[in-house]
Amino acid sequence: MILISNSELSHSDFIIPQVEKILYNKPYSIPAIAKVSTEDLNKLEGVYSSEKSNFYIKSIDGQLIFKEGSYPRNALLPLSKTSFQLDEKFTCTFQPDQNGKINTVIIHFWDGTVKTAKRNTDNPTWGIIGNATPSGWDGKDIPLQTDPKNPNIYFLKNYTLKKGNMKFRFNNDWGYNLGLNNDNKSIAFDAYDFPIHEDGVYDIILNMTNIAQPQYSIKKSNP
Repeated sequence: MILISNSELSHSDFIIPQVEKILYNKPYSIPAIAKVSTEDLNKLEGVYSSEKSNFYIKSIDGQLIFKEGSYPRNALLPLSKTSFQLDEKFTCTFQPDQNGKINTVIIHFWDGTVKTAKRNTDNPTWGIIGNATPSGWDGKDIPLQTDPKNPNIYFLKNYTLKKGNMKFRFNNDWGYNLGLNNDNKSIAFDAYDFPIHEDGVYDIILNMTNIAQPQYSIKKSNP
């Protein structure tokens, strides 16, 4: 039997071991999946940092998405409002502070490692990086601006770019970047560089209103 999934968020890390147990007549268990509202999922969103790692928690289409560094994104299964699992050996438990606001996540990894990460309060944001920008590929992101009325829309107007390539990056972290999809139209996580074909002044927009389907625009500014 071959199991194929075309989505990184399909819970295959949990499903495949269960199917193997069924095939070989081994005991298996399916956890009771809790119903957690979008409002409660949104309260868990944020960047959580431990000594050497950043963990990105996002609420997308009713699922809680976990991402660390260069590893793929994973959808977590809810066991309660504050307890989630990828499988039996990988769990995330969120803890509130004395005021009831979630500010800590305890992560149990497959190898038995346990990490405690605190919510990052530095207001990380999206930026651009690449040899088309003054920072090059090795520098820090050029931060994108936001409009308080539309906080999910990031932009730069009349910004000078050189001929070269660039990407969108979050929190100066290559573990969370957006590039050009292979259709040369849409954007995707960890995708190709955006080509900047000539030196010039550009208007750049990254629209994260629908985080499952972000939109972008890189156009020459009107003279």
